[in-house]
Amino acid sequence: LENNNAANSANSMSATSAQWKAIDGTTGELIAPDGNGTTENSIKLDLVNEKWQYVTGAISSQVDKNRSAYFASMTCADTVCAAAKEILIALAMLPDGSEFDYQGDYLYANNGAAERTPSRGGYWSSESGAGVFYTSLNYARSDTIESIGFRSAFYA
Repeated sequence: LENNNAANSANSMSATSAQWKAIDGTTGELIAPDGNGTTENSIKLDLVNEKWQYVTGAISSQVDKNRSAYFASMTCADTVCAAAKEILIALAMLPDGSEFDYQGDYLYANNGAAERTPSRGGYWSSESGAGVFYTSLNYARSDTIESIGFRSAFYA
């Protein structure tokens, strides 16, 4: 949901909510996804040479399986514009291009499943693979997992 609208429980976060937005990789604009993973120019996650890459076209490695790679090794295909990359960086979904190694954090994902919900920061069992940039996109919205932690925040 744009503008951190998911922080307001009055906004629908159901799977069919019209408030969900995708990123148009060619313009950086937020667009309404079709819900089928086929929205034209929308950014998708692909595993290329054992590294996660954001693409706008067809996914070459779409498998209904949990897979992982270092967050620091993530890239974008040439079809992803600078404005779209800036959104991904702001969401901590893409390294910022600096020399920082992101402390070995991982991105785990299942890009072959219909829907996955993110958890950030890591699990108790993630050990050194967890941290601020750790992301898991392995689990369905209905899953319950006892090992998920969280980072609290105060906003005034």
